Amino acid sequence: MPIESQFPRLDRYVTFGRTLPYVWAHGVRKRFRRAPPARASMAALTDPEFGRVVHDIYSAMFLRGYQQVTGYRVDRATGLAAVLFAVFICAFDDEFEQRRASGATSHADEIIAAPAVDEVWRTIGAYLRATGRDDAVRQYIRHVLDLGFDRYRTDVEAVERGAGLPATVRVVEFDSGEALRTTYHLIRIFNGHPYHEECAEQFRRLGLAGKYLDDMADYTADVTSGSPNLLDAVAGLWPDELAAARSAVAEGEVVTTRWWRERCPRTYERYLREIAEHYVHVRAPALRLPLDIYSALLRTRRFWTVSTVRASQRAD
Repeated sequence: MPIESQFPRLDRYVTFGRTLPYVWAHGVRKRFRRAPPARASMAALTDPEFGRVVHDIYSAMFLRGYQQVTGYRVDRATGLAAVLFAVFICAFDDEFEQRRASGATSHADEIIAAPAVDEVWRTIGAYLRATGRDDAVRQYIRHVLDLGFDRYRTDVEAVERGAGLPATVRVVEFDSGEALRTTYHLIRIFNGHPYHEECAEQFRRLGLAGKYLDDMADYTADVTSGSPNLLDAVAGLWPDELAAARSAVAEGEVVTTRWWRERCPRTYERYLREIAEHYVHVRAPALRLPLDIYSALLRTRRFWTVSTVRASQRAD
C-alpha cells in the first residue's frame, strides 16, 4: 500500500476499530442532524448526496482534527455546516461536469444558480441563519471560487488536451487541496476563531493525499471516462508504463496497487513518494484517520471488485 510502504504497517482492523465510534455517533445516532435548527433547515433539501452519512462521519473527524491541532473548542452545530459544504461540492462538481459534457458555459455564478446546486446553496444559508451565524461562510466559499475557479477550468481543459503532470497537479491543488482548506476555514469562521496556519496546511495536505489515493482507486474509471487522473499523469513520465496501464484497462484487467508495483514500478515508486510527502504533514490523528481508512480499504479484495463494477457503470 502506498502509505504503508513509507511508514510502519497499519493494522486495518485497528483502523476500522478507530472508525466505529464515529459510525455509531454519526451513522447510527446522526448527532449532527438531531438539533431543531438542523431539522428546520434541512426539510426542503432533496439532494440524495445529503443522505450519505459518510459525509457526517468524515466531518466529525475533521472537527476532531481541528480541535487536536488548534486546541480550540468547536460548537457541535459546525458539523452539519461541514456536511452541507461537502454536499455542495458534490452538486457543484456534478453540474460542472454536465455542462462540460454538453458544451454549456460553466462559470461559477451559472453553476451555483443551477437548480440542483442552488438548492444546497440556499440550505447552507438557511442553516447559518438558524444557528445564529451571518453569511461569512458562504462569502468565503464565493471568495475561493472567484479567486481560483477560472484557472481551474482552464487547467481541466489543458489536461484533456494532454498538458501532462503540472496541469493535473494544479487541478488537484484546487479541487482537493483548496476544498479541504476551505473546510478548515468554514470551521474557523463558524466558531469565530483566529487563523491557524498549521491547521489550514494540515487540511490542505489531507485533501491532496486523499486525492492521490482516490485517483489510484479510480484509475480504470477515470481513464475509461477521459477524466483527469494523477496516476495516469505520473505514468506519462514513462511512456512504456503508461501504454501498459492503458492496455490493461482496455483489456479489462483489475489494475490494483499490486499490479502497479509489479508492472509499472517506476510510476508506482514515484506515486508513493508523492503520497508520502503529503501524508507526513497530516499530523493530527483524527485528520489522518480518513487516509488510513482509505489505505485499509485499498488492501481488501472486495474494494477492487466494487471499483471494477463502478468503472464499468461509468463507462456505460
